[in-house]
Amino acid sequence: MNFLTRATAYGLICLAWIIAVWLALEAGTSAYLWWTVNHNEYILVDRGLKSPPKDPGFPLPGAHPTRRTANLSAGWFDTQPMPGPDWAIPRLNEDEAAVEKRRVIFPSLSESDRHYFAALHNDLVCVFDRNGMITQRYGHWLREGHDNIETFFRNAKTSTETHYGEYHLTGGGFDLLMRIFFYASPADSKLYGFLNIESLLLDHFSHDLPESSPWEIPFFRYKKNLRDAYTGLGTHHVSTNHFGYRGADVSIPKPAGVFRIVCIGGSTTEEGEENATYPKLLENRLRSDFPGKAIEVVNCGVSGMTTVRHLLKLAEYLQFEPDLLIVYEGVNDICHELLVYWKYNRTFIQRLMEYSVFVENVLNRWMFPADEAIYHDLSSLTVAHIDVIRRAAAQAGVRTVVCGLASPDWPVLSRAERDYLDYRMRGFCAGKGHMTAHVYHHMAALLNSALKDLCRREKLLYIPVEEEITGGLYFFSDNCHLRPNGIARKAGVIADALRPYIEPALK
Repeated sequence: MNFLTRATAYGLICLAWIIAVWLALEAGTSAYLWWTVNHNEYILVDRGLKSPPKDPGFPLPGAHPTRRTANLSAGWFDTQPMPGPDWAIPRLNEDEAAVEKRRVIFPSLSESDRHYFAALHNDLVCVFDRNGMITQRYGHWLREGHDNIETFFRNAKTSTETHYGEYHLTGGGFDLLMRIFFYASPADSKLYGFLNIESLLLDHFSHDLPESSPWEIPFFRYKKNLRDAYTGLGTHHVSTNHFGYRGADVSIPKPAGVFRIVCIGGSTTEEGEENATYPKLLENRLRSDFPGKAIEVVNCGVSGMTTVRHLLKLAEYLQFEPDLLIVYEGVNDICHELLVYWKYNRTFIQRLMEYSVFVENVLNRWMFPADEAIYHDLSSLTVAHIDVIRRAAAQAGVRTVVCGLASPDWPVLSRAERDYLDYRMRGFCAGKGHMTAHVYHHMAALLNSALKDLCRREKLLYIPVEEEITGGLYFFSDNCHLRPNGIARKAGVIADALRPYIEPALK
């Protein structure tokens, strides 16, 4: 047997062993996932196959002094209202003429103001030169199919003059008419295209809803004056006020002497029994801490909200005339926006690994960009949008407070808790990609780091909720939502941080 024959034989044997080991890993991972779904007590309770125990016996988590945040406090007077241009004021129910009038100002703005304008008004903006080439882009482009959106602009553009162009986005029974405004700027002879794709998508999804649906627009706005309506999410029911939010009705204009706080976020702000949401518990606590003071806390949390969608509702939040905004947001940006974006932009090798159950569940971190790239994307999406909210609120004389995202403390979790949280994560991200609970915890930590950097830079109060709500299923019902004791703990943490901060305003 010559050398080439022996080398070929050894190579085939090694390849066979590699394939055998890989198949064993795939089979072992699949078997383990099946076993956990059918034997993990937490999962069985979640599936309704087992009654929850009267005392689940979750261990009380301990403190984590290594996670303590330092030097991120702020005083009430550290952040002052700041003047701004008229185009930077969010407005309710703008008609087409008002939107056009605002957009034609865009070419005269500085580069930084152009980015702020596009983010604040949720516009995707493409700038065409005289040769019809796109030279600049502004707005939120961290989305699936971002490279195709430029094609929408090119196909809709029918002239070098000011006009409206149309493009139909179709496929899979989906037909969305995108109407793009093109403005020919006489100042620089460029053509500016404007598309608010998020508003078009929300309008599209609001059509043909069943009468029993609690949604006016799914995962954006509930119907007004609901009473114990089923949301379609687990066992969750909601009642809403005449603005479509949970809690008591809100008076507009705000009565004299009232200190009003507006809490914005997604399901992690909305969650809880009717009188046991964190905004309601926070209101009770602050009224107790400041007897005789008229303090209102408005719960503007809506399941499924992202920071992009909060910008669309910013004028709505500001109509409540708040003295303070509390932002607890980022979960849906990670799991519904960036997860899809990262999946869309995977390398060829990562796309091949999508077919591996072992890689997707055991080596899941391999399926995502490096930490530096993730931090950049989180800063460009979530943090940038929160900063836009902060800036627009400041122009209206409203201060903003930012909360860190709480997530289960992975190193201290039991194996059963980890398997349950992975199971819940698979359901939460279904249809968008796959992210394990461990990877999500890492993403949340990176986001909290970016939020702290924002608060240092802008001298905002940062409330480290993630440092005070630790451990596993004692406080958490899944990777981001809290049990009633966790919601109460969250309200207490925020109240403790706010007490010295708002005291000067209540004197």
